[in-house]
Amino acid sequence: MANRGRRPSTSRDDLLQRVIDYLAGHGIAKATFRSLAAALNISTYQLVYYFGSKEQLLDAVVAEVERRQRDLAEKCLAEGDLLSPWQWCVDNREWLRLDFEILLQEGRESPDGPLANRVFRDWHQLWIERFMAEGLPDEEAEVEATLLIGGVVGLQLDLIATGDVERTTRAFYSHVQQRVAGSSRPRPPAGT
Repeated sequence: MANRGRRPSTSRDDLLQRVIDYLAGHGIAKATFRSLAAALNISTYQLVYYFGSKEQLLDAVVAEVERRQRDLAEKCLAEGDLLSPWQWCVDNREWLRLDFEILLQEGRESPDGPLANRVFRDWHQLWIERFMAEGLPDEEAEVEATLLIGGVVGLQLDLIATGDVERTTRAFYSHVQQRVAGSSRPRPPAGT
């Protein structure tokens, strides 16, 4: 084989970004190395070289999507910005759809999938810490974090299913206002 040992011209990070963009628009259910390679105008060799298998590629996609979510969550919580995560959902519905598709696929394979564990555990822990910093006892902070996250996830799914940005945005603000105490409560933008 002429390609053996030759490094592909595309970097792994660039290729991963292209794969994520493609999957966000087309889904993962029918994606194969062949279909991805054809859609991205690359050889399957490049996918094998960087990722080994479809499972390893999806693991890399999950890790990158989760890293971005974690970075956004930490930044927003550190700055007291509770609005940007919802705006990200509105602006990136295809990525949000990909997140849900990965979560559902993981759930079929194992109730203890890596994305579900990282996303829910990490967001849950960030909010528990936030609520405890505001003075709530451990158990109450855990319940409040669970209610907050559960409501937001439901609204994210509603946004994907219906595309109704205005209604789900109003509901998001109402939900967060009910769950988050003190001056950090977000206010909906005028006209929403």
